Amino acid sequence: MNGLQLKSNDEKRESRREITSAIEAQDGMGFKPRFSKRPTIPPPPLILDHEKDIRVPDSINYCLRSYQRDGIRFMYQRYRQRMGGILGDDMGLGKTVQVISFLSAIMKKTGKRTDLDRRCQHINRLFDEGKRLRRLGEDQSVDEHLPPPNDRWPTCLLVVPSSLISNWKNELETWGYFEFAVYQGDRRSEVVRQFRMGRLDIVLVSLEILRSPAGDALFDLGWSLTICDEVHRLKNCNRESLKAASQIECDVRIGLTGTALQNNYEELWTLLNWANPGKLGTKQQWNHSISSVLKDGQSSNATPEQTARRDAVAKGVKEKLLPMYFLRRDKQEIADQLPRKTETIAFCPLTQMQKAVYRRLLESEDMQRILRAEDSCECGSGKTCGACCCPVDKGMILSYISTFIKISNSLFLIVPVLGDSPDALVVNRKLTETLIPGVAPAQLQHAMWCEPENYCGKWKVLVGLLNDWHTENEAFQIQEGQKSVVTSQKRHKVLVFTKSRKLLDFIVSSLASLAYTTEVISGEVVQEDRQRAIDSFQTDPNVFVMVITTSTGSVGLNLTAANKVIIFDPDWNPTVDMQAMDRAYRLGQTRDVEVVRLISSGSLEELIYQRQIYKMQMMMTIYDAKPQTRYFEGVQGDKEKEGELFGVRNLFTLTEGNTEMRIEEARYRDEVWLNMAALEKRLHGSKGIDLKKSLIDDFTEGAVKKAENHMKKIEKQLRKHGVASMVSGQEVAMDSEKWSILQSRKRGRKSSADKKAQTSTPSIEWTAPMRLRKMTVAHSQDLPAGRAEMVLSD
Repeated sequence: MNGLQLKSNDEKRESRREITSAIEAQDGMGFKPRFSKRPTIPPPPLILDHEKDIRVPDSINYCLRSYQRDGIRFMYQRYRQRMGGILGDDMGLGKTVQVISFLSAIMKKTGKRTDLDRRCQHINRLFDEGKRLRRLGEDQSVDEHLPPPNDRWPTCLLVVPSSLISNWKNELETWGYFEFAVYQGDRRSEVVRQFRMGRLDIVLVSLEILRSPAGDALFDLGWSLTICDEVHRLKNCNRESLKAASQIECDVRIGLTGTALQNNYEELWTLLNWANPGKLGTKQQWNHSISSVLKDGQSSNATPEQTARRDAVAKGVKEKLLPMYFLRRDKQEIADQLPRKTETIAFCPLTQMQKAVYRRLLESEDMQRILRAEDSCECGSGKTCGACCCPVDKGMILSYISTFIKISNSLFLIVPVLGDSPDALVVNRKLTETLIPGVAPAQLQHAMWCEPENYCGKWKVLVGLLNDWHTENEAFQIQEGQKSVVTSQKRHKVLVFTKSRKLLDFIVSSLASLAYTTEVISGEVVQEDRQRAIDSFQTDPNVFVMVITTSTGSVGLNLTAANKVIIFDPDWNPTVDMQAMDRAYRLGQTRDVEVVRLISSGSLEELIYQRQIYKMQMMMTIYDAKPQTRYFEGVQGDKEKEGELFGVRNLFTLTEGNTEMRIEEARYRDEVWLNMAALEKRLHGSKGIDLKKSLIDDFTEGAVKKAENHMKKIEKQLRKHGVASMVSGQEVAMDSEKWSILQSRKRGRKSSADKKAQTSTPSIEWTAPMRLRKMTVAHSQDLPAGRAEMVLSD
């Protein structure tokens, strides 16, 4: 049958019995990893190179998923060809396991105890041979007789963030018998000596040590390859980290990251160029041929020619460039093993006090100086004010950005309190005297503790959500009993993330007054206490909330006991917020996860959220080559096209909030454009359609009216329900087209996506959560008459 010899059912059963017997025999041979769960039908051997017999040990291969095997093959192909590469899988897909499997294969590990001390035994034999030669009169020292460390088996320098050293040590010990050491502390010189002698497979070093003078000793030791975890930390071309990582002498460099692109397209070039120096041209060539084309084509003002060029370049990057150097998979690979995640964006109005302080700061002398920096100088020099009579320091701008973000979250952040650093006390006293005159700091503190909702527009939403969820927990107890196992499994548990340690302290203290049992993780919590807090949250049904600083807890933590996540303040980098959500939404989660992200409407935070949308769409454009809805006019890095996103004037302003309107308008415009283009193509066979501006204006007017009708419905809901009513409906584990098909089939009818003749909107798109057109109100206080702040939900 086409030259294939098919096995009979009896032969298949016999083959499975042989593999099963081999698996059972592993326990007596000390195989690693030692997991109790094993596949019912063992997979075929994972052989990477038949000629050299390079294969992943069966004990590891049994535990791998198919996409992980593909990742291992990708790394091996790069290694065999002496090329570098970036494994850019989403968090939670097992990049660590893929790396360990790959290293096991190229180092010809078996997974048995015989791998233990293999190198040491080999070196001892060489020492004995050296001593024998000396006795025979050979003029050669024992050390000179030793070959290079990677002569028989490859060697690896594993560069990781200091916070992940312990995790990598645990994983290496779990998945195999590796001879490795950590280059740190007083043992650094001993680690180098042992490596030079050939006694080590792997040396672990933190990125912090590598870029210090102590890291110089590792640059030229004879590495077969370098693997850098969280390689996106090298994204800045001028950083010491990149310079240090580029000085390591080896043939192959492999980077691991779930966020290869965080802020701009140049970051991706930096990582790819580190892995394959000089093979992607210069940074200027990348900017000219790729970055600028993609950014110009994403603007809402882009011409049809610019969008066409964007689509062509994105397709070329995805299909021709990235496959050689970059492999990325997302959570769709494990969608069948994850529950649903819904995400709600809550636009929370500032309180009257916050607005007053915000405006007072905008009207300050220094702030006006910053805003006039780009204007022509009045002295007639022809220069801008900032470059002439009124120079503006970049540090001043950053300081004001930080202050406006604090005001957007809570006025508590600008009040001097016990625990502030000496410098912070001075700054906060000055801010309080200037922005809240006539009130002593002690009085402000007391007022904020007693009535936090007057000084923080997000407070009512936070406390309201927690009260609702806690009330549901109490209802579960009444229905099913205090000691019921089902009850503890149903109980809501909440993660609250904030960037500010000071705000974290305020939240924790306030929640204690509400009698909520709370755990805390921040940079000040030592590792032992941190693990105790994690264990308590995961296992104790009475622990309701865990409050975490985003910088500390957004990576490396498994908190699947939580089914609710609140992002109190957004990060400029959208991937930081995504990683925080993934503490709960990951493999091992059995319940649907609800995420609520709080945004202070009209403030700098709303611009931060808009930048998040922009950056996430950049990622999707270059990763998947899918056209993204063009929400914004602004073009990153182009001073002539700053639009509504970029530039100082967009940073420092107070608006009534317009993100939701822009999203609705852009979505409506693009949907009509696509539908009209499809109709024109069917009628006349043309490839596109040239819509007149007047027609677009009609579509915009229709979108505005549609949004206004939604707002009227929301106001009616407000009167009926009072404070907050949060809705959501985004299934992020699968793309929107698949979700549409699934839901339609559940209703027993075909969806438009099922019909071949139907031209649909792009199937993979990162948008503000809008596809289900659901909107609701954050809270009813402080709303202008006739207008409601909205929560947009997919």
